[in-house]
Amino acid sequence: MYCEIDVRLRHLTSEQLKELIARYYAGDGANSLVKEFNIDCSSNQLYRLFPPLTLYQMPCPYCGTAMVRDRAPRSSSQYVNNYIRCPSCQHKDDVNCQCANCALEVANSIAREQTRRKQKVAELCRQFDSDPVYIRVVDELSLRQAVSLLALVRTCLHMNIPNTQQGEAREIHLHALIQSTMRLAPGNELELHLLEDLMSRGLIGYSQYSDPNAFLSKEDKFQGVNHELVSWMVRGDNIQQIIRDIERYAADITVWPTSWKDEVKELWLDIAFAEAKEFFLHMARQRGFPDVSGKALDEMILNLLRDLAVAQCYRVIYAGSRDAADFLVRKKCNTRHAANYMIGACQRWADHARAEKWMIGKYKRNFDLPRSMVSYVFFDTFLKIGETGFDENPESSSYVL
Repeated sequence: MYCEIDVRLRHLTSEQLKELIARYYAGDGANSLVKEFNIDCSSNQLYRLFPPLTLYQMPCPYCGTAMVRDRAPRSSSQYVNNYIRCPSCQHKDDVNCQCANCALEVANSIAREQTRRKQKVAELCRQFDSDPVYIRVVDELSLRQAVSLLALVRTCLHMNIPNTQQGEAREIHLHALIQSTMRLAPGNELELHLLEDLMSRGLIGYSQYSDPNAFLSKEDKFQGVNHELVSWMVRGDNIQQIIRDIERYAADITVWPTSWKDEVKELWLDIAFAEAKEFFLHMARQRGFPDVSGKALDEMILNLLRDLAVAQCYRVIYAGSRDAADFLVRKKCNTRHAANYMIGACQRWADHARAEKWMIGKYKRNFDLPRSMVSYVFFDTFLKIGETGFDENPESSSYVL
């Protein structure tokens, strides 16, 4: 392959050029070579004028041109910093090559991987959606499902998916929870339970338009779903009309199915439990305690909610966290021990308050734990009592039907 010779070497014949290069790498002084061959350059730049070494046995993978390697100074190790490159398309034999052909190959590879992952997502969604159940009227829903469904639709933004069916669509697609500005429910546990209930009823499924990263896998085997990242598909015969009917039922308690009225206390307690437990974990983390879970914590929260509102539970939990922090300092124990102590401290504080018939004050909501959409939908839209759901206990509230 012909390589253009530097203008400062063009006065040399082919044989002279070969001799110059051979003597340079054999160790002859660069200064003497520059003078002997009458070359207009400094001695330390001489090697840069040499034509690159053509590697005829190594064609460019893109254009087929023989690759070349620029000459290296004889003081360096064998071509340590000189990439093999193509003189035609500038491709380099290096994993970090950024030539136009490599950039196109990377883009195509990314596109192929995205297509593959989207196909995998669609396949997974079909597996979870093998036996859909479509509701036709709101009365087929429980109160929990109606509240959860309306909360999910209000929490997540609708995707702009073209409707290819005639009439109203039988499914709508929602963006992931992580893209919402409001939490669906207080605490991860309740959020998961509400979503699982809707899925088991066949009301929602995973959208084929989900971010592939929402589906967890190892060695290409499905491991689970990140419910915060996955997008949702809500389905039903005339599903948009179903949503409107839920709002209509919520607006007028006289049209509620009888079963809904029987479910009010249970759902209220579930929300109260999640809010109180969430505050407990928040106060523990503020004091550097590790998360605790299990029957002991759940039983303590349920005991408080036997006759206290969430606002009063906040007061008890704050007192328990303060006692646990003092215990940590006094006893010089580890934080795990202090976290467990906090559970007992809350219970003892509440028991003492009951025995002494204290009037337990009501705390305001914590700024870091704002109301969730489920709370707004249930207490504002359905029961129309607002923050009374936070300030009163469901066991004694006059708002429980």
